[in-house]
Amino acid sequence: MLGVYKWRELKDHSLDFELLNSLKRKWNGMAIIDERNRYVALDLNNGEVTEAIIEAIELDNENVVVTRLPEKIKVEVLNKLVINRETVEDCLDGNWQTKDLQIVVQSYYGFLGDWDEDHIILQWDSV
Repeated sequence: MLGVYKWRELKDHSLDFELLNSLKRKWNGMAIIDERNRYVALDLNNGEVTEAIIEAIELDNENVVVTRLPEKIKVEVLNKLVINRETVEDCLDGNWQTKDLQIVVQSYYGFLGDWDEDHIILQWDSV
């Protein structure tokens, strides 16, 4: 809520509109679209398993944003990100367990809504 509060505070000071929109979208490294829509994200290590996870995320979710940096790969989805074990296994051409996600994750934005042996859901509470 701090980001939303600061956005309203800045909005009242008649700053440059593009600057305000930029601040609204990226507040403390976390993308905020508006008060009800935010990106959930995973920061992943580079590697073969990571590429299979990203491919699976792109198949199972809409409007996935993948940003490749030298030290990590950031995967962002609006409000809710779903990782299905079966889809990852298809992309990997081998066995994969959801608990193995911990091996490649550097950090994440959002709350773990559900995590079992078949899928992982990362979302915000309001979704």
